[in-house]
Amino acid sequence: VRTGDFHPCFLEPHERHLFKLEELIYAMYAGGLSRTLETLLESKYSPQKVSFITQKALEKAEAFRKRKIEKWYPIIYVDGTFLKVRREGIVGEEVVYLVLGINEEGMKEVLTFFPASSGESAEVWKEVLADLKERGLKEPLLFIGDGLTGLPHAVKEIYPKADFQSCLLHKMRQSLAKVRKRDREALAEDMRRVAHQREREGFQSSFKEFQETWERIYPEVVSSWERDLFYLTTYLSYPRELQPFIYTTNTLERFAKEVKRRAKVIESFSQPEAEEKILLMVTEQMNSSYGKRTLQNWNLSKPALEKIRNEKYGTKVQSEEALVEA
Repeated sequence: VRTGDFHPCFLEPHERHLFKLEELIYAMYAGGLSRTLETLLESKYSPQKVSFITQKALEKAEAFRKRKIEKWYPIIYVDGTFLKVRREGIVGEEVVYLVLGINEEGMKEVLTFFPASSGESAEVWKEVLADLKERGLKEPLLFIGDGLTGLPHAVKEIYPKADFQSCLLHKMRQSLAKVRKRDREALAEDMRRVAHQREREGFQSSFKEFQETWERIYPEVVSSWERDLFYLTTYLSYPRELQPFIYTTNTLERFAKEVKRRAKVIESFSQPEAEEKILLMVTEQMNSSYGKRTLQNWNLSKPALEKIRNEKYGTKVQSEEALVEA
């Protein structure tokens, strides 16, 4: 070390290392390793210094939420997740609005996150969607969301030509919460049989059996399905290869689960700014991973999606062969 021969393996020799070390601190903070940071850096980097370094995340978060959207995203998932935030010494759960899209290349991408101090509402969703539209989100075909009251209408108000699919798994969970424990397994099996149908005829047949079996025992559960049936069956109008990915919000819930996993290490955010830092860090990491793979069978689904796009918006997409000839 005295001769200057020692160099940490994560830093290039013969250059100023502050920037790279700050990147390392940022990455470790993102990985939930803030305590490890304190041990490694001892007193050289105080909590205030680490906070200053990660403060860059707030600027990046603002830039992320304002960036222009240039690609076409035919499929959009929307959902809210709750995180613990401390305000004025009181810890409470606050909603974060999450939006994830499938782009024209078949790759998932988190488009925005929006922390709010209130509970989830269709009115705020309308603001989130209006912001996406202003940033350039054009001609979406299908939104997938949970059963939040007013959400389909909020989508229609901002994107009148888009379809809405209400998450079937959310519906199943809500239904199971209203029945006796002894009936849950049988009811779940019947609901799964309905949800796994890939043709309208099969769906209607399975749903009729579901009605006949359960409407006398749990009339409220069955009537709830009947009331929401229009938005529960939208996925059947889309390519069969795509249906396993669009009848639920599972694709987005995996991202929300990762956010919660990172937040669990912190227990509760001392301030809303800390919440935004974690949201951005997880978003960056997940988007980097998403950009390495396309959705299964996307190439088989894309021509049908382009046809639906043309029917809804009058947008004709030239094939690659036509572009080459031109």
